[in-house]
Amino acid sequence: SGSAFAQGREQAPPPQCRNAADAAGWQACLDALSPDSPWRALPLINLGSDAFMRDDYAAAVRYYDQARPPAGQELHSDIIFHTFRGVSYWRVGRREEAQRDAVIVYRMLQRDPSLNMSAQDYFPAGLNPEIVYVYILPVLQAGDPQRFEAALAAFRALPVTGGWGSYTNRAGVLQ
Repeated sequence: SGSAFAQGREQAPPPQCRNAADAAGWQACLDALSPDSPWRALPLINLGSDAFMRDDYAAAVRYYDQARPPAGQELHSDIIFHTFRGVSYWRVGRREEAQRDAVIVYRMLQRDPSLNMSAQDYFPAGLNPEIVYVYILPVLQAGDPQRFEAALAAFRALPVTGGWGSYTNRAGVLQ
C-alpha cells in the first residue's frame, strides 16, 4: 500500500498508526487522528488501497478523495498509490484524474528526474514494472495516445520474468 510523502510533520503519529498493517489497523489509526492532523492522509491512502485490492473502487475513491490536501497542493506518494488511485478513478468514470495519475506512474516507471523525488522514494525494491504497466496502459490508451505508444513499447521491451503469468498478462494487455 502507498504511504504519503509528507512535509513538515513535526509531531510523531499516534501509537495506533505506528504498527498499522491491515484495514482494521489503518481504521484505528484514522479514528485516533484529529480532522486537521497532518497524518490523516496516511491511513486514508492505505484504506483506499485496501478497497482497491477488494475491487471496491467507489470506496477506494472516497478514501483517496478524503486524503486530498487543501486546494493548490498535490499529494505524491509511491508508484503503487498512484497506480491504484488512477485505476480507481478510471473505474468510476473520473477519466481526467485517472489520466493524471497514469502519467505520473509512467514518469515513475521511466525514472523521470523532473519528479522532484528520488526513485528510491517512489519505486519500491522488487516491484515488477510489468504489473504496473498492465494497470496503466488502458488508462493511457484512452487519453494520451502518444504516451500510450511509448509506454506500450516499454512494456513490450520488458523481459519475461514471470513465466506463464507474465505471458498471460502480456496477452491480455495486447489483446
